[in-house]
Amino acid sequence: MTYKAKTRELIEAVLRGDSPQKNYRQAYELALAEVHKTPLAVLERLGVVSESAERLSVAVLGGSFHVDLAAGVVKDDSGQEARLAWGILVLHYLLSRPSEQLAEGFISFMDIPDARGYEKPYRGRVIERFLHTAGRDEAAFRVAAKRLDGKEIDQADAAYEFAVFPRVRVQLLWYRGDKEIDPGASFLYEKQIVGIFCVEDIVVMSELLVGALSAKH
Repeated sequence: MTYKAKTRELIEAVLRGDSPQKNYRQAYELALAEVHKTPLAVLERLGVVSESAERLSVAVLGGSFHVDLAAGVVKDDSGQEARLAWGILVLHYLLSRPSEQLAEGFISFMDIPDARGYEKPYRGRVIERFLHTAGRDEAAFRVAAKRLDGKEIDQADAAYEFAVFPRVRVQLLWYRGDKEIDPGASFLYEKQIVGIFCVEDIVVMSELLVGALSAKH
């Protein structure tokens, strides 16, 4: 089984809820080994910064993650090991090879190939979670978005664009609703995301973005 097929299988198991810690750890170790083989010139095209021969830095949501290849670990800005989900996503970003030929613009989750099989977990773990936390009202959303350096855009009733990675932007649109309709939300992704992450990674990334917006500071 190839690296990509193996890691995709592991992440699918995570999304199903089958032994997530074990599967995440295996995916993490596989990805670290692949990143170690990647030429620096390739990584630099993704906006990755080389801090030293064995340490890389990548900007994520206004902060940075640091890949220590010698120690075999991904760390956050505090110097602690990053959550496995974030660590895997960072490593998969470093292993991506986005096309320079893809058209500009944004697409919804359901426009992404193979997304239909993930509609239910995406709705529950991303959209509904957001609407019950940082998206519960307009004021809460605006405060959370600004904390993550979100760029306000002129869409919906409130909307922000987030640079999740140097080459991955996500737009989050919030709708006020009314007496009969509850508030709603939509996530839009750059079209080139399909050349960066598989659909399982996109679900995880969206869930982590919601988690970052919902975190208490």
